[in-house]
Amino acid sequence: KNEVHKARLKKMVDYMRKVEMAVVVSAENGEKEKFDAQGLDICPHRQRMDQVDVHGHDLEYNFKDPEHVLQVVFVCAMWLTGFDAPTVSTLYLDKPQKDHTLMQTIARANRVTSYRIDGVEKKNGEIVDYYGVIGRLKKAIKDYGQGGEGMEDAPVKDKDELFALLDDAIEQGRVFCADCGIDIDAVLTAYDVFQQVGLFGGWADTLLSKDEWRQSFKVFENTITALYEACKPEILGQPVVRKVALFQYLRGVIDSIIQQQDIDSATQRINELLDESVIVDDASFHNLKDGKSGWKIVQNGQSWDLSRIDFDKLKEDFKQVKYKNIEIADLRAFLEKKLQDMLNRNR
Repeated sequence: KNEVHKARLKKMVDYMRKVEMAVVVSAENGEKEKFDAQGLDICPHRQRMDQVDVHGHDLEYNFKDPEHVLQVVFVCAMWLTGFDAPTVSTLYLDKPQKDHTLMQTIARANRVTSYRIDGVEKKNGEIVDYYGVIGRLKKAIKDYGQGGEGMEDAPVKDKDELFALLDDAIEQGRVFCADCGIDIDAVLTAYDVFQQVGLFGGWADTLLSKDEWRQSFKVFENTITALYEACKPEILGQPVVRKVALFQYLRGVIDSIIQQQDIDSATQRINELLDESVIVDDASFHNLKDGKSGWKIVQNGQSWDLSRIDFDKLKEDFKQVKYKNIEIADLRAFLEKKLQDMLNRNR
């Protein structure tokens, strides 16, 4: 546990060391004297706001680029309205705002995007209110938003609701797994979430037995992970993290099978079968054309005689497999990849 905590802290420190910050304020006459009177030097900030980098990109361009190290900006009025950067995750408010300006400001963080941060798409933004301006949101929504009296569909809600939604999503995921014959409580009640890691292979096999089950579990895990990411950083270290980790780990086991990140075992089994049914043919055959499709099959060196495969032996071997659905998924993914490779070569 301490090692995990150390790794998390190291990741945070590494990020803070490389991230860049900038001030963004409108230029005005006499601003140097104005800031000098407060003991502040605006010159280096103004220089950065006005200059472009070696690629010809200005401050705004770099901030909108999620891969750029410029990821924190201090703004006054500029960039609060009419500024669109979908990957902005957090907005800190420490000045009074109301009405349309407040609605526009909130919109800076509430965009969603398919861009992945730590492997997770952005589904929401977060607003940290230091001034109490969110209390004025109801009137702003009534005047400029939906026009209703209630706050049920407000674009901004208290973060406590996210924790409740996460708990509900986990419970629904648990019930779904139970309906599939998967008792996730067997791991949740263990001291270590992964103490009984051997169970995950059987669970993956169960979910792979039906495409509907696999796809449904994927939806549950996506929802749980998205809500978990939205609940950070407050949720870190809480007991619920163990439950989230369980769903994420099971999803990883399934994905490693479906996506065939390592297909060596499947490749070896297929090659062993084909070794017994290969006819060596040094003569190449070409120009087998389909008059309608215009495709041409090109095969060099070997041709496979499928009639010589010992299917009885294959059946006996399959009976010995512990997780048959995983075996089928392995084989299907391997054959789909091989088929696609053949199609790409013979177009």
